[in-house]
Amino acid sequence: MNIRKSSVTLILAAALLLSAACSSGTATETTTPASPDEIAAVTTAPEPEAVEVTTEAPEPEPELETALYFNDFETDLGGWRVRLGATGSAELSSVSKNGAFSLKTTGRTEEWHGSALTVDDFLGASEPYHISAWFMQDSGTDQYIRGNFQYVDAGGSEAYYNFLETLLPNGEWVFVEGDAVVPEGGTGLILYFELQTNEGGGGFAEGDFYMDDITIDGNPKAAVSAEPKNLADYYDEMIAKSLLSTGNNVRVKKAIDKARAGEDVTIAYIGGSITEGYNASPNKNCYASLSFENFKSKFGAGSDKIHLINAGMAGTPSTLGIVRYQEEVLNRAVTPPDIVFIEFAVNDGDDPTNGETYEDLIRNILTADNAPAVILVFSVFQSGLWNLQDNFIPLGEFYGLPMTSVKNAITPYIKDGSLAESQYFAQDGLHPVNDGHQIMADCIGYLFDQIDSKDASAADITLPPAIYGKSFDGLQQVNSALTPSGITVNAGGFAGKDKSTGTFQYDNTPKLPNNWKHETTSDNTPFTLKGDFKNFIFVYKSSSSDKAGKAEVYVDGALWKTIDSRNSGAWDNALVSVNVIDKTASPHTIEVKMAAGDEAKEFTILAIGVTP
Repeated sequence: MNIRKSSVTLILAAALLLSAACSSGTATETTTPASPDEIAAVTTAPEPEAVEVTTEAPEPEPELETALYFNDFETDLGGWRVRLGATGSAELSSVSKNGAFSLKTTGRTEEWHGSALTVDDFLGASEPYHISAWFMQDSGTDQYIRGNFQYVDAGGSEAYYNFLETLLPNGEWVFVEGDAVVPEGGTGLILYFELQTNEGGGGFAEGDFYMDDITIDGNPKAAVSAEPKNLADYYDEMIAKSLLSTGNNVRVKKAIDKARAGEDVTIAYIGGSITEGYNASPNKNCYASLSFENFKSKFGAGSDKIHLINAGMAGTPSTLGIVRYQEEVLNRAVTPPDIVFIEFAVNDGDDPTNGETYEDLIRNILTADNAPAVILVFSVFQSGLWNLQDNFIPLGEFYGLPMTSVKNAITPYIKDGSLAESQYFAQDGLHPVNDGHQIMADCIGYLFDQIDSKDASAADITLPPAIYGKSFDGLQQVNSALTPSGITVNAGGFAGKDKSTGTFQYDNTPKLPNNWKHETTSDNTPFTLKGDFKNFIFVYKSSSSDKAGKAEVYVDGALWKTIDSRNSGAWDNALVSVNVIDKTASPHTIEVKMAAGDEAKEFTILAIGVTP
């Protein structure tokens, strides 16, 4: 049950009417408000017998209006979700303190993964709030539950505020409460809880945690008095704010000239679920298709020689994108890509390479023989209007790349109440609705218009040294249908094919179909890959199936990692592990075999990227 101030007041008002009308009888607890008919019936009941009346003033009633939020999770999540970047899920659980259900946070892989609730619509900065709930965790050791706010400060930067930290013994329910005042000027408030090993923050232990009966007390956020503007009155102004840079325009103008001349032009998009078109209905309304059609109409007169490649895939960070690029962009292209859009601004929060794979994907594209253009697209999440563009803009400037930011476009108008969040974001807070995809496409269209209106840059891009690193320059994809020169593969007991890897929303073709799968009936002969390389990116399937098991990965005979492919929050999605062995290539052998006790379980190697 998810109650805000108005419904709390209604329920308690009904209870007071019932109490005033009944003079005797045994009190019983109710979890649902009385109906209007029931209230009317009670108020017309016979007068109670006379009782002694005291002249003393009655005790004052509690300040009921301060109850802003309550959820006992008996009916729904009430807006709670897995925190940004987490690979797990927030779900109802029958493990509860009170009632039948609680909120369970499961599938955590990092210390900061937890459950979050956007509270910006009813909590405000500079106001005091009291927050309480029951918590329990099952990590096997004592852990600290930490309550925090994420927000955007007055200067427009992402900020964090910790208001609560309490030790949770393993397996015990503990009542936790704390007082919070978000600093003045804070907007985009997100309340979240995380489980950490160390007092003061830090340290990760596997395990789930549970929350029940959360209450937020305090004064409601002041209403925005300004009337929302008509979208048409400021739309062009909003789109213009998206432009970060037209960059070195030589390569984009070359593609525009080819389109006008009636030549073949290929435009590719690589990114995550936003690029794949989640929440676009139908999928042709996703920003990739819309911006492609705009380019085709404006510069190619609708010619069929303008070709689209959509390589968006849900859950793809740049560590996976750099592996997928070979098969899903280059191998699908009718002609080599002339323009490649990169959209990982909301997917790289957990990047173990600290920006190297993002940068090296840029470098790998720019150094192709046909000299394609690279355009950086910065999408945005609803929570705190967050993305990673501050990390990636320096790369765009360094390489002279055109850049467009939908965050810069919509943030001012959402903050002043002119643009409703629901006009851009779907209910999940992650993906755009159709209007949001149209805004993204129009931001790209504006970028093309600005480039087209300018003279060409004096010279083409010259590839400079790397900023974050070039460990993955020249990375090559290896799968069951693609074996680069100098690489040998023996599938061993992983000779099966996994056909349950999901399908792309834009064409219903299978995702990463050229994989290697260990079946429940396969033997435990190791999978082996041999060749000269300096690092590799191991891509595997994460599954919620009980059949999914653990595999051990060896490098040159030494155990590198044991990977558990089962995750209760998984959706048959791809996950990656990165191993940087050395700065230069040398002979190496990768072996994969099922872990002891899991020989009769499944494990799918989706692909491996190696850097020669």
